[in-house]
Amino acid sequence: MRNCGGWRSGGGKDSGEDSSAYTALVFIDPDSGAKRRVALRRAIPTEAVEPSLVGDTLYFVRQNGEVTAVTTGGKRLWTKATGVERLSTPTVSARRGALYLAAPSGRVIALDLTDGRVLWQEKPRTDPGGVQADLALIGDALYVVYGWDTADVFSMDVGKRPPRGKAPAEEGHRGGRPPRLRPADTGRHICCRRCAPRAH
Repeated sequence: MRNCGGWRSGGGKDSGEDSSAYTALVFIDPDSGAKRRVALRRAIPTEAVEPSLVGDTLYFVRQNGEVTAVTTGGKRLWTKATGVERLSTPTVSARRGALYLAAPSGRVIALDLTDGRVLWQEKPRTDPGGVQADLALIGDALYVVYGWDTADVFSMDVGKRPPRGKAPAEEGHRGGRPPRLRPADTGRHICCRRCAPRAH
């Protein structure tokens, strides 16, 4: 079983059910502890990172780059094979109607929220490998943290929707390798999985 806020995804070693696929969602009331179970209309393989709940939609991202969107009612909205492996936890812009993900190489890909089609994607910034990327979206500014033994960061304005197949303009540097992550560069701290503990 996997936790995310007030819900769990059914299936797995702890559930006594088929551990090869997610078969149901379990919603838990934080006050009363009451549980409500919703069966998935189509099972989802468990070779996925931790499912992400954004609004009323769950996003399952497999290591092979396949992304699946499922409503909290158990209905599968779409599945898209992006061809980009080891994608990050997604972030969503409802205003732009887009789901953003990034690869360890720094490649960013944007998917349409309604049908999963690729809106645009970037070229890789470094060799494949490294640790999973992190994303932070503040308004239309998308911050991407990626890298191997050290973290690099760059940002882009996702409000500038590019022509098909091209990425939006970047902010903060011109050409070459993006600058090393220094919180003072932005004037505000962007929280990510690799941040050292600090006061905010």
